[in-house]
Amino acid sequence: MPLGPERIRNGGFEVTGDRQFLPSGDPGTMPLARGTANHPPEWNVNDGPIHWLSNQTARFAPSPPRPFQGHYFLDLTGNGAKRTGGVYQRIRGRMGRTYRVSLALGMDDNRGDAGGPVEVAVTFIAYLSNEAIGQVRFRRERYDSGGARWAVKSADTTVTIDLAEIVDEQVADFLRRQRNLTSDATDPHRTVVLVTAVNLTTERTEGQYHLAPSNYVGVDAVSVRQVANTLPELIEIGVDYVLSFFGVR
Repeated sequence: MPLGPERIRNGGFEVTGDRQFLPSGDPGTMPLARGTANHPPEWNVNDGPIHWLSNQTARFAPSPPRPFQGHYFLDLTGNGAKRTGGVYQRIRGRMGRTYRVSLALGMDDNRGDAGGPVEVAVTFIAYLSNEAIGQVRFRRERYDSGGARWAVKSADTTVTIDLAEIVDEQVADFLRRQRNLTSDATDPHRTVVLVTAVNLTTERTEGQYHLAPSNYVGVDAVSVRQVANTLPELIEIGVDYVLSFFGVR
């Protein structure tokens, strides 16, 4: 199926503009919390602390993690400090349309405290009505890919208001906080994309042994693109490409 232009801005969490990567202790690790002013451009922290990591991080030495692409990536657990850390940004979306979500999901089975299983949820939230309207989940099991640090995951979701079954702790917390904020946004297509780690504390078992929850859930290369399932939708994404070319969207 044809895909529309990229909706996510800075899906690789790179440093752009006047933002600075300011490591603390580890030369390649910058802790982030909700309200942190100096965060990855285009993104906000939903819950933390989480870690913004560069290709200079010394975590898990002598074999530290590296980005899937570019120079930066995230650990949504903040080295285990927050099992349900997350980030979000606002995009333009259309109700009733299907979107292809993909990302690189990282773990390290060479270390028991950083191995699988790990899981990430990507939730779409209507900005004006403050409702969850779509969600996909990506999970990696222990030893699922021969010890590979990264695995690219992809799935489609159709955004709709009939999603009352989404009861994630992170999503509920985000919705509660948004209801307490006033906004002058009037764009009916304004949509929040919320990327959060899923707490798998009680699920990590191997044989008869209980494993500690993972201290690392890596995320990089986040992407959201509309899928054209019909001729009118194909025309829509064609218009989107033209508008994107001129910098309108």
